[in-house]
Amino acid sequence: MKKRVAAAVPSGAFVLPEWPARETIGALTTTRRGPGPYGGFNLALHVGDDPEAVLANRGALVSRLGLPRSPRWLDQVHGARVIDAADADADPEADGAWTSVPGVACAVLSADDRAARLNLGTLGVRAVYGGGSCTHAEPDRFYSHRRDGTTGRMASLIWVRR
Repeated sequence: MKKRVAAAVPSGAFVLPEWPARETIGALTTTRRGPGPYGGFNLALHVGDDPEAVLANRGALVSRLGLPRSPRWLDQVHGARVIDAADADADPEADGAWTSVPGVACAVLSADDRAARLNLGTLGVRAVYGGGSCTHAEPDRFYSHRRDGTTGRMASLIWVRR
């Protein structure tokens, strides 16, 4: 495998939400922005990419966002387990994270934007924002496992700013 180590966050690497959140909330989704199956900004260690490149990408992301530490990267298994991202001892095998600690980022990796139809209204959710882009239809911008098979992963992050 050819070594591929990223040097910095590429231009156009983030999609920012358009929502009425408080200024104390940070959130974004990363993009692929680069050639090849892993592009220039893959953030997943489990897809066959060079681990050094992935760790460099993760470090560049933390630095660019000014986070005090790396997000709690999950070992996602398509289950229902959710962990406290601030709990360093929690088993990372989970599909969601939450936190009330400022500066701690929750992160979820994805390679597609398959919409899930849930009855969120019964849980008190009044609005869901985002979803205007289609990962499958934008190969230069987003990873898509459905489209490409072997591919990297984007991350969606949310955190409370300090």
